[in-house]
Amino acid sequence: MNLQYLIAAIASAGLLLACSDDKGTNSAGNTGSQQAVGEIVTVAEVSPMKQTQPVDSNDPITEGCIAVLHKQQSVCECATEKFRAENEQADVYAALSAYYLYNTDDQKSLADRWQEAIDVVLADYSRKSTPLERRTANLELNNALGRAHREAIKACSG
Repeated sequence: MNLQYLIAAIASAGLLLACSDDKGTNSAGNTGSQQAVGEIVTVAEVSPMKQTQPVDSNDPITEGCIAVLHKQQSVCECATEKFRAENEQADVYAALSAYYLYNTDDQKSLADRWQEAIDVVLADYSRKSTPLERRTANLELNNALGRAHREAIKACSG
């Protein structure tokens, strides 16, 4: 699988949180091979997804920041660089963002599109035993990444 599509899919997930409140309203999940890191696993591969448009050379976190949050390109590029430097799981956020941008129906609401990205990209991400525990763990991950992205945007906006 093309690494750009993986990164793009992971990035999509974090965009919704960047647009949601600090409490978050989404759950998360991912399919594919994974490597355990405590209670949460790191995505090594995301299952194939429909490719409605190619991922260009821009980082999907930056693309989502521009397209969804309507921030200036320079602010978004700065925020992406800062976010990636400070977050080990930035690729998860990138995959969520990419899925959101390239694989969801733009006729749906932002929340519905983001939830779809979370459900697809993070379906098996948490190692919790029950569906509710997995959904909660994925929501917590999504919210933490979204908060970190918003903080990076604030830092680069001032």
